[in-house]
Amino acid sequence: MSISGVPPTEFTRPVADSQSLKEIYDLLFDGWKMVIIEPNMPSKNLENNITWRFYDAIVAEKSRFIDDGTRQYCFSFHSGEGVTDGKGNQTGIADMIVQFGTDERNRFIIEAKLLNKQRASNAGAYVGKDGMGRFMSGKKYGIGVSEGGMMGYVLDGNTAKARKSVTDKIETERQTLGMSPAETLKNSTVHDDVYETSHVRQTGTPFTIYHLFLPVVPHQN
Repeated sequence: MSISGVPPTEFTRPVADSQSLKEIYDLLFDGWKMVIIEPNMPSKNLENNITWRFYDAIVAEKSRFIDDGTRQYCFSFHSGEGVTDGKGNQTGIADMIVQFGTDERNRFIIEAKLLNKQRASNAGAYVGKDGMGRFMSGKKYGIGVSEGGMMGYVLDGNTAKARKSVTDKIETERQTLGMSPAETLKNSTVHDDVYETSHVRQTGTPFTIYHLFLPVVPHQN
């Protein structure tokens, strides 16, 4: 059976305005404070296990704010959902999706990766085809929108070191990532402690990736 119809088109507008993006990252930071990762947590499926705990914490925080009347939101969080290309083909399973309103195309997808593993920075996985690279074709993640997100779970808590490893790796993959010679990982105006990179996708459209580096354990200087 084939799927007919018109696939999603590239939007010329961001998936959300700056205030909505700030609210998303407010919730991410609030939720992360509630995540408990045991020191002896099994390494198998560690990334997924952290994501699921993080998702539950975000939902709990969001519900608390709604119930006490403090905040109202125009978006909802989802985790582990399939992503399709608009033609009936699954292109991946997103770690987190932020859905805006009732337009299913308006989805802010966030990909998560472990960083600062015991014997490696894992920056290659973060920057590579299954990390930032998922957004670059315009046909896998972030179809029809101009923004997406990356989260690094920093296992040793040293977010500065993780950020430098990612920045260095980006330098070696600049062409693959559609980044100009002057472009690099930089502070974002969306939220404190959020970073961003600017790209031109293989479709020729601009794309922004927002980056969040989250310490799994407190870093000891």
